[in-house]
Amino acid sequence: MSTLYKNAHKMPWKMNDGPHASLDILRGCNCKCDACYNNAECKIKPYEEVLNDFKALKRLRNISAIDIIGGEPLMHPDLFKIIKYLKEENMIVEVLTNGILVDENTAAELAKSGVSIVYLHIDTEQKRPDIKNMHDKSEVNALRTNKAKMLCSQGIETAMSITIEKKEKGSALPEYLKYFRESPYINYVLMTLYKDYSDYGKLHGNVKDEVYGNPHKPAEEEPEMNEITEYFKKNEKLNPYWYVESKHNPDNPRWVSYMYAASYNKKGVLKHTHGMKYSRIEGWYILRYRNKKGKYPYLQMQSKGKNIFFILINAIGGGDFWGNIMFLLKSWNCNIKLKRIFVQEPASVNKNGVLDFCESCPDATIKNGKLVPVCVSDCFEGDYEDTGN
Repeated sequence: MSTLYKNAHKMPWKMNDGPHASLDILRGCNCKCDACYNNAECKIKPYEEVLNDFKALKRLRNISAIDIIGGEPLMHPDLFKIIKYLKEENMIVEVLTNGILVDENTAAELAKSGVSIVYLHIDTEQKRPDIKNMHDKSEVNALRTNKAKMLCSQGIETAMSITIEKKEKGSALPEYLKYFRESPYINYVLMTLYKDYSDYGKLHGNVKDEVYGNPHKPAEEEPEMNEITEYFKKNEKLNPYWYVESKHNPDNPRWVSYMYAASYNKKGVLKHTHGMKYSRIEGWYILRYRNKKGKYPYLQMQSKGKNIFFILINAIGGGDFWGNIMFLLKSWNCNIKLKRIFVQEPASVNKNGVLDFCESCPDATIKNGKLVPVCVSDCFEGDYEDTGN
């Protein structure tokens, strides 16, 4: 394992025991993204079929959180009904949306139905009807902020989702991170590293065994996880907090998390930040929670009191003791947030024709009755609507 990850925690999730999965409910979108992995024709899964997919996910892994994806999930006529059902099943529910249909009424309905986190995919590489110039980053940021404020006002945790190409490592990435750092409304960012799927062919198999396809020759635009990790260390002074190994290449994690604490004054202006270091007590807590509750914990909702308690426990349990304490002292009259960055390198087919993906595949979904990586789900054989259940 690279020294880049020596102080990070390897998540103990196994394929059957991963706490998170994705529920793919439709194809069809009111937005066009250059790097979108969805390539199936427009179709909407009926409500009962979506429930069958969820039940299959529960049979195949021990989940506590579910991410609703598409296409554009807000275009599904039964979305709120689906969310309410998932909450009755004691799931933490996340929705990944481009935000075009998010307004005050929709935000209120999402909160009422029980959504915990909304990921907003609002990016410069999109063709969308709600902004004039998608290359104007200030206009894009203003739109993202406006949508995030609507969601936060309803008590929903808000995140941003972006895609990173290699060329953006030295240009767009610093600007994304600056915006994220300064935003008092957005606590999470999901960075998906660009991957060209055009030469994969039709994949076959499932994540519990093996998946096969055509060997992939990386495109020039495709960044690797290790170079992004080096960028964070050198330019952002952030080290990996936890990671998920690659199934066939343990030296190259495909899912890496970073975390830092940030404080904002009453006007929402950033005052202080502090990079967090993983502590031994958290590893103990994860295993104890699993033994007691029967499944691994996933993201917990934030509050100032919870965040202060976490920072103190982290300090005592082996984190950066004096760094944590000094941050709290400087931020005593501020709103304190824990900001998390998730970097995901999608699956790729190696030279032996075997698909390499995250060891526990945190974003696995159901396709034709099989558990497959959501990032390449449209590359599998079979009709989109045929779940095989």
